[in-house]
Amino acid sequence: ALGLTVCRRGDAMERETQSVAEVAARLGVHENTIRNWVRSGEVPAIRLGRKVLVPRVVIDRLLDRPGPASAKAAAQ
Repeated sequence: ALGLTVCRRGDAMERETQSVAEVAARLGVHENTIRNWVRSGEVPAIRLGRKVLVPRVVIDRLLDRPGPASAKAAAQ
């Protein structure tokens, strides 16, 4: 009921969710930074057992907001 569609396979840019490692690489930050943001509630995520998935709409919002992550992403 989250309104998200998760594809089984496909390019990370096309899926509705991304792993912590994919999000960290896309934003240019360490994986632990993403995990800390998820833990603090700053970044909403979906937990499937030990796996943490971040919805693409959340990542898009992170890229649009001012700050170090958006500046690094814009430079790429």
